[in-house]
Amino acid sequence: MEETYIGKQKIRTYILELKKQEELEEMSDKDKEELYNHIISNSDLINDTINDTVNLERENVSNYESIRELEMQVSNMEIEFNKKELDENYSDSEKQADNIDFMELKEKLDIFKNRSAEIFNSIKRNNKLITDWKRSITVYLMAECISIKKQVIEGINIPKPQVEKKIENPVEEIPEIEIKQEISKKENKSIKDECKENIETIKKLISDINRLISKQQSFAKIAGNLGASYSALNNAFEMKKNAENLKELANIMLLKIEEGNSDIQKISEVNNQVGVLLNYLNNPKTLIARTKLNRFDEMIIVEENELKRDISKAILNIRGEAELKKLRDDTQIIEDKSTIKKILGIFTGQNKLDNFILSQIELRKNSIKKTLSHKLRLDYNYSIHELIAEIRMFIKDNEDDELVLEDVSALREFEKEISQNFVIIDSKVKDIINEKENKNLPVSNKITKKELIEIETYRFLNKYGYDIAEKQEPEEVSYVDTTAKEISRIIEYINTSKILE
Repeated sequence: MEETYIGKQKIRTYILELKKQEELEEMSDKDKEELYNHIISNSDLINDTINDTVNLERENVSNYESIRELEMQVSNMEIEFNKKELDENYSDSEKQADNIDFMELKEKLDIFKNRSAEIFNSIKRNNKLITDWKRSITVYLMAECISIKKQVIEGINIPKPQVEKKIENPVEEIPEIEIKQEISKKENKSIKDECKENIETIKKLISDINRLISKQQSFAKIAGNLGASYSALNNAFEMKKNAENLKELANIMLLKIEEGNSDIQKISEVNNQVGVLLNYLNNPKTLIARTKLNRFDEMIIVEENELKRDISKAILNIRGEAELKKLRDDTQIIEDKSTIKKILGIFTGQNKLDNFILSQIELRKNSIKKTLSHKLRLDYNYSIHELIAEIRMFIKDNEDDELVLEDVSALREFEKEISQNFVIIDSKVKDIINEKENKNLPVSNKITKKELIEIETYRFLNKYGYDIAEKQEPEEVSYVDTTAKEISRIIEYINTSKILE
């Protein structure tokens, strides 16, 4: 019998003694009664311990989510540091302030990591307590079985006959060691099933990674056909490599359980924690249209949005450069007016109107240039229907303009390729076009030519989204996924446990 403490409460663990010949010893009636009372008296404590373990597991999942988010922030901050280091205007005071922010973030991350270690140790201690209590039940049942077997085999409490008779079918003696082995097999079976569940989860993980890789390759093909610059945001091949290594370790654990020549209890504890970490990797987090999306569903959505962002940038560049060509041509036409027309313009007021038109052309040019230099954000939800609407509006406005025929042709190819790879609802595109063109915008009959030109300028800017350049540009959001690191952390945990040595 061993004694351990949970807080101030002393818990006794009963250990079944073995003889040198590996046979089970019989337990006295006094010991059995004491063991029975121990099992009953500690049942409430065990129930509380189980509930405590469940709560710790929940906290652990939340804790890992916080660690993941903080690791992403640390990684983003390191990226920003590297960019700022290249800036000659990056002062020492700014660097010092950034270092303080970085250390505070790292300190916060360390707090969560330390709490994660505390939770793990608490769960490990609770699992040992629960397992020891279950073993006490096993010892008690084994002692009862030994007592009953002895009564049957040796005839204890069975009256002996006066005349000795031959028994044709005597009861075969069952060695005590077989009872021990049978119970051990049942315990191993439960641990074995848990390990198999983890292996199936890892297989599902690898399947999700392969699905992500397939999507990335499909997106890369679409981008290649369009001449867009899509590049995968997630290192799925590193994820797959780590996941394959993890599966190999899980298979080794299963083999050791089947062989039965290792510390099964320690393997069980490690296997349970691996299950918690795997559950976190596949934990559904987002609810869209009543459908739970796991982490890899979200990754695919982010990757698709990255493709749309690159397509959007490519379309924007074609449209913007085409509009700049037209505006430069319009400027040249006004500036190349003959001397006679300019003289007449003094009296008719056309010169003043031309100057106003030139100022509006300059406004359009500046807005387009600013928009072209504007870095499109990843955290914006890019709409394929909006892209199609912009293409169709541009083609409608410019299909007869010889100056931009090549640009019109290029955008036709874009529309064709996009339509082959995405579902396009024409009615939705039409609604977007109507909204962007402001067809229902009332215009007064008393409006002047200058006011009309000004209205058309702002309609144009709004129609093609060039007005965004006038808005304050928000801070760029970098995307960093930690899945590969998390899988690697599970592998590291298994290796440091030394259960596979």
